[in-house]
Amino acid sequence: MTNPITNETHPPMLQVSNLTKTFAGVTAVDDVSFDVLPGSIVGLIGPNGSGKSTTIDCLTGFARPDGGRVSFDGREVTGWRPEQLAAGGMVRTFQNVRIYEGMSVTDNLVVAARSLRRFTWVEQVLKLPHVTQHEAELRNEALSHLSLVGIEKYADAPAGILSYGQRKLVAFAMCLMGRPRLIILDEPLAGVNPTVIRRISELLDTLNAQGQTFLLIEHNVDFIMRHCGKVIVLEQGRLLTEGPPDVIRNDPRVLEAYLGNYAEYAEEEALHV
Repeated sequence: MTNPITNETHPPMLQVSNLTKTFAGVTAVDDVSFDVLPGSIVGLIGPNGSGKSTTIDCLTGFARPDGGRVSFDGREVTGWRPEQLAAGGMVRTFQNVRIYEGMSVTDNLVVAARSLRRFTWVEQVLKLPHVTQHEAELRNEALSHLSLVGIEKYADAPAGILSYGQRKLVAFAMCLMGRPRLIILDEPLAGVNPTVIRRISELLDTLNAQGQTFLLIEHNVDFIMRHCGKVIVLEQGRLLTEGPPDVIRNDPRVLEAYLGNYAEYAEEEALHV
């Protein structure tokens, strides 16, 4: 459920305008525009090959768009590097979890946050008081987030021993370091068990109730419909439609995109009824 304070009078936190990206002459993202309001959970869905991953890569600095604009918090951030965006308050997870297996779980969170504030090598080598204090604050913040996601007992364990689902929770906790304005979750439910799905569901609701904004890319359409106030649908690189879940759920174009032939599907359903 989306935060009740959200309404259409707020300016968008994220605004994507006419985004385009091509690879070797193939247009992966074709003139896509949408926005994300502060305090909302927005879902981005589409069949395989619809351009979801490329769109997110362009938003988060892992691919440079060939056309269009991306604005975040009122500033144009088109082409910004990932670390610049993270420092500005936009962070993301990846479908394939990226963690440092040889480091402790806590250290993974601390490393994720260090890029948000850089000290000179002299300050770090001399371990000046403000550097030491900052490091202690990061560790306390990391422990708090690990407790929130439910894996605090692994705080000092090497991240490499964690299950895939637990690693997803670590990735979620890493995103929380630095208090980001927008969290982009890329396939957070892929490959995880029902217990982790329930945990992620609870985290979304809890954090969103506190005002956290999310853009959620997920193949689990039922999950998207339960949690998102607005759903954006891509097909073959283009924006197919967008709107509230109850409208998207019954849109023949969306069913056609997912099921291949809506007319035949509707006829079959009628026969079953």
